[in-house]
Amino acid sequence: DDSDVHIHWKGAAEIVLACCTGGYIDANDRLVEMSEDKV
Repeated sequence: DDSDVHIHWKGAAEIVLACCTGGYIDANDRLVEMSEDKV
């Protein structure tokens, strides 16, 4: 399956990042974990 999901959320960066589940998908489709200091 070749589907993509893009979510755009407007708001203060610290609030939006706090909603992340600990990581993001990079350009190579790999999960990159974020440490507390990056969130």
